[in-house]
Amino acid sequence: MNRIAQFALWIGLFFIASNVYAQQKDFGYIEDANNSIRLFAENKYDSLYQKFDENMAQQLKAEQLKAIWEQLEKVYGKFEVIKSSQLLPNDNYWMVDVIVGFTNQDVSTKITYDTTNRIAGLFFSPMNRRSDNYKIPAYADTSLFEEKNIRFGYKDWELDGILTIPKNVIGKPKVVILVHGSGPHDKDMTIGENKIFRDIAYGLSSNGIAVFRYDKRTYTYKNKMSKLVDVDFDKVVVDDVIAAIDTLYKCNLINKSKIFVAGHSLGGYLLPKILDQSSKAIGGIYLAPLGRHLADAVTDQFQYLANLDGNIDEQEKEFLEELAIKVQNAKNISQNDKLMPRQLPLGLTASFWKYLENYNLADYASKLDKPMLFLQGTNDFQTSDKDWQIWEELFGNKQQTTMMRLHGLNHLFHQSSANPTQEDYLRTGSVDKILIEVIFNWLNKR
Repeated sequence: MNRIAQFALWIGLFFIASNVYAQQKDFGYIEDANNSIRLFAENKYDSLYQKFDENMAQQLKAEQLKAIWEQLEKVYGKFEVIKSSQLLPNDNYWMVDVIVGFTNQDVSTKITYDTTNRIAGLFFSPMNRRSDNYKIPAYADTSLFEEKNIRFGYKDWELDGILTIPKNVIGKPKVVILVHGSGPHDKDMTIGENKIFRDIAYGLSSNGIAVFRYDKRTYTYKNKMSKLVDVDFDKVVVDDVIAAIDTLYKCNLINKSKIFVAGHSLGGYLLPKILDQSSKAIGGIYLAPLGRHLADAVTDQFQYLANLDGNIDEQEKEFLEELAIKVQNAKNISQNDKLMPRQLPLGLTASFWKYLENYNLADYASKLDKPMLFLQGTNDFQTSDKDWQIWEELFGNKQQTTMMRLHGLNHLFHQSSANPTQEDYLRTGSVDKILIEVIFNWLNKR
């Protein structure tokens, strides 16, 4: 269960909440939320568990809280202090945003309360790093490019992005827009000390390719997004990519006839729709793209983690059994679209699963005719051979498709062990040079 809880936290979807209604403001939410963090820090998980409402108690056991706290300290350093707490009225309920200071980084911990003033939701998200140990990869030379901040997007949903622009390039450079996978990621796609998108941007821009990366909507507008029910992957991914394409098309710093989009994981899964919707994007780069229904992929990921030690204990068995029920609910969502997030995988609302039910890769494969590059590491446990085979069947025979497996690389395109785990993501490193070289060589021919 420890590995399973760690992975759920890492993918950034650890948001468990039920529908809650008006409460009394004089309950003392800030004091209670601060005490809850102290219970975490003092390893009093049973006492914290007793504060949960019925739905939360079903979702999380006391022993899982231990694994979550240990992972937080592993990623962000040892707990030091509660820095501030703010009471946030969110429509008909109350939430406290507790800024928790760890050794290396502050973490915003949002605690939601139900009508009986019991804890109905927890959401952890990293804030500013107090010591940035990021190391520029050896293949990058920051003297060869400059960075320009660009704000873009829809009214009330504007996002901050950075365009890395090569210097001394004859003519205007081609540009690649980087699209995140699942979870609320920043523009660098920061995982521990690692910054996957910054590595790619610095590597490509050192070789004459402009790169645009931006903060994801679920990262910038965490509170606002948490109140929405009928939201789907168009709203949290596709729409913002189209807006980024349109913004760069008007930018005089890049070659607007050479706009490419690179989608990672879930971003790769949605890339065919993005390429179909935008005539301004002339090609796509698929980075470890998900190829199956998300519910099937999640099942395989958690089963893999549970089996790593060769034994599935009772807690893991119980988790997988509960997950199987949620997966079936997700895959039959059209029969009951009133299901609550707690009854579905990853705490996602029914609207996300309805979206996936209607998303058909084969439809896009039949009409897409653009240059496409597919890349996947051989040590990737999140997108597997099953995903790769789907992409091969759908796109492999197209004249403008290039497909390549990269030996020894994991889901973040870092070198990893032969039996990769989510803990590999927390080891400080860089995106492997081979990824930069392959992408550059492919782009150089287009």
